[in-house]
Amino acid sequence: MVRFFFTRGGRHHPLILLLFSLPTVVVVSGWESSPCESCGRQRGGGGGGCSCCCPGGRRGPSSSSTTGDHPQLPLNGHLPGPASPSQLVKVVVLGARCVGKTALIKQFVHNEFPECHIATQTRTNHWPSVLVNDRLYQLCIADLPPIRAFPQNSYSEWADYRFYGLRSAMAYVFVFDLTSYETFTHIKALRDQVYESRDMREVGVVVVGNKRDLVEATAEGREKRDMRDVPAIVRKQWKAAYVEVSAKCNWHVVAAFRELLLAVEDAQAHTHARPHNLQELHEAIEHSKCTVL
Repeated sequence: MVRFFFTRGGRHHPLILLLFSLPTVVVVSGWESSPCESCGRQRGGGGGGCSCCCPGGRRGPSSSSTTGDHPQLPLNGHLPGPASPSQLVKVVVLGARCVGKTALIKQFVHNEFPECHIATQTRTNHWPSVLVNDRLYQLCIADLPPIRAFPQNSYSEWADYRFYGLRSAMAYVFVFDLTSYETFTHIKALRDQVYESRDMREVGVVVVGNKRDLVEATAEGREKRDMRDVPAIVRKQWKAAYVEVSAKCNWHVVAAFRELLLAVEDAQAHTHARPHNLQELHEAIEHSKCTVL
């Protein structure tokens, strides 16, 4: 069961509280930042409140900032306690054109859906704070223009996708249109390129099928038959989380990002549990030996 509580005060950013049975997911707050007008690089921001990249540039709004003489208050009316340490997770959203990447992000962070489609031209960062399983995460969700191919090394990233942060991401959201199998083949090629070019042991991945509200009206014939195999391909072959959503109807949007953070937790837990070098492997083998008397 999901309950929604929304409060909006003046020009303040909305506070969105989403209560789930298990696991708990709370979207505390969120805002977005755009590239610097001086150098083109992305302004800093987030929970740390860091300044922008260029002297004299404007600093992005902080989720704990105040507007005028009216500070933002917590939902329960009490003063907040000491700030708990949060883990920064850099998220990159990838997919073909017109699959609803920006709509998905805005629905999750701001609880709004853009009525008209505007093609994404530059990188925009969104900074929601999310509580999952009693752990606080500061997300930096990068909304990017569609990319032709994933850069195979740092040089190609610098040359073709400077300041996109593609190879340094800690989590990837692959978005495709449930009414177009071609958009799934696009993210399949991107996913293969990502796994071939970087270490993915500590990286979370979720595959999101958007526009679920249009499936019954549009998908038919061979397109519909091909789509039936997608969940099995993602879950069994890719070993990744798969969620179908509708950004327009705000259906399963929060569940998609919940699965992403659970995938990040799981990837980091498995990586820390396995030996990282030959010496640790030998020590683990020696420790697990038994002696027969």
